[in-house]
Amino acid sequence: MQSLIERIGENYMPDDFGPTTTKDLPALLKRASNGSRWQFNINSLSSAVYGIGPGEFMVLLARPETGKTAFLVSLMAGPGG
Repeated sequence: MQSLIERIGENYMPDDFGPTTTKDLPALLKRASNGSRWQFNINSLSSAVYGIGPGEFMVLLARPETGKTAFLVSLMAGPGG
């Protein structure tokens, strides 16, 4: 940790930027499509929004006592969950 702090003090710029992104449009559309995601098992929801893909973060907000926990249980343990 100390060496990292010293390198940052010397205007260190990391050179690890992760994997490169392809410029192939069909490959990008396939990855962004709903086919590569886990679908919601609630028909009205799955027809309105995409599912959740690997590495994505979902936030669920609602007023108290509106069924947030029941919704998550349905996603995980219900048919197609």
